[in-house]
Amino acid sequence: MPCTTRFRSTVWGGVRNLKLEVEDRAGNISHDFLLPIIIDTSVPVANTPDLLESSDSGMTNDDNVTNKMRPAFTGVSEVNAIVRVFATDVNTGTTQLVGEGVVGTDNSDGVPNNGQGRYEVTVEPLDDAVYDIFVQIEDWAGNQDESGNLRIVVDTVAPNTPYLDLLDDTGHSTTDNITSDN
Repeated sequence: MPCTTRFRSTVWGGVRNLKLEVEDRAGNISHDFLLPIIIDTSVPVANTPDLLESSDSGMTNDDNVTNKMRPAFTGVSEVNAIVRVFATDVNTGTTQLVGEGVVGTDNSDGVPNNGQGRYEVTVEPLDDAVYDIFVQIEDWAGNQDESGNLRIVVDTVAPNTPYLDLLDDTGHSTTDNITSDN
């Protein structure tokens, strides 16, 4: 039996209530069905990520140099949004998705009731190189934003300690590295 469908909506505060009625050929109309829909057109803010202090193993804990192949990044954005971490190799220009996570609850950023939460994402192993790291934030409505770049250095190779040979080892043995020669 063919029928006619009518949609009616009322708007207030970003919520739309869709009212559905079905009418058949004989003029019989079904009971109303209300479906509340939240309209979210605001784009979540994607701030530049930060290398987690425990991953920043350089000379200082804020120099963005790490000896970890799988460093972790942190930041703040809209609660429950998806976080995708990308790495661009500065030398080759190649960009790849290296990690993904979800922004935590409203209280996770230390400021209750602000709609923002903290995320922490440990990425896939990175080769030794210089990278520009950025995040893409996507909220539940599909709104997306990209952050600025954080330049990091991944260096997992231990420094080459010099091996010195003492040419004039005059000690008790030729390998005790003791000499009387100035």
